[in-house]
Amino acid sequence: MSTENHVAPHFQFETTVDIHPEQEFQLLEIPMDIPRWLDSLEVTYHVVSEERASVDLGLADSHHLRGWSGGARKHVLIAINEATPGYRAGAIAPGVWKIILGAYRIPEQGCKVHLEARGTASVACWMKGDFHSHTLHSDGVYTVTEAIDLARGQKLDFLAITDHNTSTHHDELHKLDDLLLIPGMELTTYHGHANLIGRVHPDIDFRCRTRADVDAAFASAKQQGLLVSINHPHATECKGCDWSFGLEELNYDVIEVWNGPWRPSNQLTLEWWKEKLRQGEHIAVLGGSDVHGPHLYVHHGHPTTFVYTESPSIEGILDAVRKGHCFISFRSDGPKLSLNCEGSMMGDTVEGASESNQKMVSLCASNLQPGDEVRLVGAPGIVWSTTSSEDSTEVLHTFPTFGQSFLYAEVWRHFAEVDDTLLAALSNPLYFR
Repeated sequence: MSTENHVAPHFQFETTVDIHPEQEFQLLEIPMDIPRWLDSLEVTYHVVSEERASVDLGLADSHHLRGWSGGARKHVLIAINEATPGYRAGAIAPGVWKIILGAYRIPEQGCKVHLEARGTASVACWMKGDFHSHTLHSDGVYTVTEAIDLARGQKLDFLAITDHNTSTHHDELHKLDDLLLIPGMELTTYHGHANLIGRVHPDIDFRCRTRADVDAAFASAKQQGLLVSINHPHATECKGCDWSFGLEELNYDVIEVWNGPWRPSNQLTLEWWKEKLRQGEHIAVLGGSDVHGPHLYVHHGHPTTFVYTESPSIEGILDAVRKGHCFISFRSDGPKLSLNCEGSMMGDTVEGASESNQKMVSLCASNLQPGDEVRLVGAPGIVWSTTSSEDSTEVLHTFPTFGQSFLYAEVWRHFAEVDDTLLAALSNPLYFR
C-alpha cells in the first residue's frame, strides 16, 4: 500500500418503509450497513400519506444513540466535527447503523416513509504523531499550550497527552485544524505503566496493587473503548517503571516497543517482541516520546508513529493502531516503511502462502541516508538486508513469503552525535498463514 493519501468512494442508501396503524407509538429501526469510515452522514426522510401523519426521526450507530430530532427536522447531518442540533458529532465507524422512526401519529390507511442516506467517504491517509507525552498536570514541565506548539513544530498530525493518573489536562484541550489532540491517561503504578487512550476523563481507578486489579482496570478501559498500551515494559533503569504484573493472557492492545531515544531497554522489548512473534502471537507495536520537559534527546515526535487510517479522527487512528497498520520512525522526517502483499499491509494476515502458491512481499524504505541498513526480519532472524547507497534515498525489494510466519522491516542508522548505530525505523509485521 502506498504512503500516498487517496479518496474512497461515497456511500448511498435508499428505502421506503410502510408503517401500519397498529404500529402507532412504536419505534421502528431500519438497519443500514456502513461499509467503511465516513467523514459525514446525511439522512433525509419524507412521509407520504393521504391524511395527516407524524413520524419522528433518530439515528444510532453500532453501539450508541447518536441523536433524536423527533418530527422537527426532515434532514439531519452527522460529521466528525459537527452535527445537526440534537445529534452527536464524531467518527462515523463501519458497521450496522439504524435509522429510528417513531410512529407518533399514523392514519387508518397507514403511511409510507421514504428514506435516503448519503455519506461522504473518508480520506484514507497516513497520519504521524506521538502517543506518549506529559505536561505540568503531572510531572512534566510544559503547559498544554506549550506541548501543542512543540508538537506542531515537529510537524505532527496528532498528539496524545497522557499525564500520570489524571485527566485534568483534557479540560484544556481544544480542536485545532492542524493538530488532532487525542485524550489519554498513563495508568501509573509501582509495578508498571500503561497508556489508556481515546476518552476524556476515563472512569479508571489507577490504584492497581495486584494483577487482578490490573485485569479489572483493563477490562473497564476496553468497555469504554480505550486503546490499552503497555509502556516501556523493560525500563529497568527507572524503578517501578518496568512491567512486572506479567504480560501473559493480559488484555492489552499494543506494546510501546520504542520509548524516547533508542536505548538498551527498548532493545530488550524488541527482543521480547520478536520471540513472541516466533511463538505465533500477533502483537502490534507503537512508539512514544514520553517527553516531560526540555532534554537534549527527548522531544515530541521522537519517535514518531505513522498510522494508516481510513478516517482522520481519534477513533480511526486507534482502530488502525489496533490492526497494526503503522510503523515507527525516529522522528517525523525519518525513514518511512511500506510492507505489502497482494493488497494486505503491515498488521494484516495473508492467507494461503505455500510453495505451490508463492506470494511476494513488497518492501519500500524511503527517506534513507547513505549507509542506512535496511533489514527484513522473520522468525529465523534477518532474512534479507541491504545498505543504501549515495545514489538513492529509497530501497525497493520483493521477497518470497513461503516458509515465513511473519516478516517486518527495520532501518538502522549510524548517528554521529552519539557515535552509535541505532534503530531508525521499525514496521509492524505482515503475518502469513
